[in-house]
This record gives sequence, C-alpha cells and structure tokens, in this order.
Amino acid sequence: MHKIFFYFLVLIAVTSFAQTTLKSQEKLQFEDYFFDAMNERLKANYDKSNDLFQQCLSIDPQNDVVYFKMAQNDMDAKKYEEALTYINKAKSINPDNKWYQKTFIEIKIAEGIPINKAKKLIEEFRPKAENKYVVMDLYRKLFYGRQKTGLSVSYNSPKKNSALNLSPLINAQKYDEAIQKGEKYLEKHPNDAQVYYDVALAYKFLKKYQDALDYLDMGSDFILKNKALQKKYYQLYIDIYTVQGKKEKALPYKQKLQKI
Repeated sequence: MHKIFFYFLVLIAVTSFAQTTLKSQEKLQFEDYFFDAMNERLKANYDKSNDLFQQCLSIDPQNDVVYFKMAQNDMDAKKYEEALTYINKAKSINPDNKWYQKTFIEIKIAEGIPINKAKKLIEEFRPKAENKYVVMDLYRKLFYGRQKTGLSVSYNSPKKNSALNLSPLINAQKYDEAIQKGEKYLEKHPNDAQVYYDVALAYKFLKKYQDALDYLDMGSDFILKNKALQKKYYQLYIDIYTVQGKKEKALPYKQKLQKI
C-alpha cells in the first residue's frame, strides 16, 4: 500500500515537469530521489528527506510538488520559517493549488499566530477550498492545537455543554435539517464535540456512513477530557463499522470503550 502511494506521488511530481526538456535518464534519477525522500519522510527523518528532495530540485528546480513536500517536512520538524519559504515557492509556481494554500495556513497556525488572524486566513481560503471538511479541518487544527499546548484561546473556547441541541430534530427523524443546522453552527463553533457527534449520528441514520465517520474524526480531538462523550463517540464508531461489516475496524473502539 505504501509503495502504491509513493508511486502515485512520484507520478504527480514527474507529471509536473512533463513539458520540460528533461531526458529519460534524468527522470529516472528524479524518481529514485523522490521515492527515497518519501521513504525517509515516512520514518520521520525529515532532514535526510529534504536532502534527497534537494537532489530532485537539482534536476528540476521548478517542481512545485517537491517544494510542497519539503514544506511539510519542515512543518513536522517545527522549522516553520523554512517551511514557509518552501510552501511560498510551491505557491508561486502553482498558485491555483488549494492544498498548497491549506498547508500555508497550517504552518501559520503551527507558528501560533493570533486566533483572529488565523480565522481570517481560513475564511479567505474557504471559496477555494470547495469542501466543508477541508475548512473544518483547519479550524479543528487551530483550536485543538491551542488546547494541546495550553495556550489561551479567546475565540469559541470549548464548552462543557453545547449551545445547540439537535436531539429534537434527530428524534423527529428530520436528519437533513439537523445536519444543515449542525454544519452551519460548526462553522462558527468548530470545537463543539457534541455537535460533531449529533451531525455524525444524523448522517448515520441516513446511511451516509463515510460522512458520519468524517464528523466523528473531526470532533474526536475535543473529547479527550470528557468520558461521557468518549463513550458516545466510541459506540457510534462501533455501530457504523459493524453495520458496514468492518468488525476489525470496530474492535479498537470496543477496547477503548471497555477501558473507560
């Protein structure tokens, strides 16, 4: 599976310079360096990975995919200034790539920029994102990161009790209405674990299981200190995977549930 993933990324990288005059031998060398760099990234050897990516750039200095992966390496290594240099280079080569813009915002969030500035970046990015999950993932990283580091959060701090109760709509089987209200609410309150759960439950009743799992995943970072919600989350994971016939994926959540 990992090899398939790596070859896919190599194909993207090679395609990005398909219109250049690189010789076949150069392309083979590029592929070797890129594959090795991705292997080192998987091992969290970020400096070694970037050294190999630099070899890729010696062959094709305008390859935006390589700059993108180097930015991710430096972000993971908490070298944010270097990461910004690389992601800005990728953006300058391919300004329409939304994943480069998303990574730029993730680096700024990791740097610890003020909440209001991060929120502005996310909202400016929203039209290009074209996907609510991408935007919500940025908000999740913003608020979860501040919780995890113990930094002060002045915007939508986590609440013990949700301000939105979707249970009446779900009990009345008005699942679409519950989802619509829940998703709109989460745009302004992206750290409300209860609402992520309620939206996931509504999607589960509509048999839209992947959407349900996506919402559980997004909300799961905010249940670390709430055992009651942990139980509800884990049980819903179990229910969804069981109805899908994926008992092996349900097993870890059964084990977590037993430990609470």
